[in-house]
Amino acid sequence: MACRYVFASQDLDFVGHFLFIYLVAVFWRRAQYVTSGLQVGKMAANGRGYMRPNSGGRAPPFLIIGLLVVIGILAFNYWSLSSKNSTLTVEVDEVEMRYRSTQARKLDVEKRNAELSTQLEDAKKYKQQAQEKDMRLREAEQKEKELNAKIDNLAGEAEVLKNDLNTCDDEVVRIEA
Repeated sequence: MACRYVFASQDLDFVGHFLFIYLVAVFWRRAQYVTSGLQVGKMAANGRGYMRPNSGGRAPPFLIIGLLVVIGILAFNYWSLSSKNSTLTVEVDEVEMRYRSTQARKLDVEKRNAELSTQLEDAKKYKQQAQEKDMRLREAEQKEKELNAKIDNLAGEAEVLKNDLNTCDDEVVRIEA
């Protein structure tokens, strides 16, 4: 993953420090002219006035010490911002990893949910088919009972008719004999 820079409110402080250093450097150069030993209004022998310092380019010690203090403060601010940035980058990576794993789990749950809903619809369909078959089976059993009752009734009538036929045959044989 590419390293990203996380902006903090202290970034503006860093820009402010940079501008401060720039202004100090500008005033330092001007201070060289002032401390060169030339005074305003006097001309040097070469006719250029205070444009050329005679101090040999050395700055006063308080300016050097001030610049070193400012550089130290800026180095500390850079170090603290850098450490905060690296910490926040690690946290962002962890959050992104948790987000991806959560998304993957969400997709798995959605797939499982779709699969279970399909299975539920199939189960409802099979249950309805089983209920319809059960109703048809009950109707068939009812018809079977009715038909068995009719068969028993008809068998009883057939027995009665056979007995009647036998009696009639016996009478016919008796009448003929």
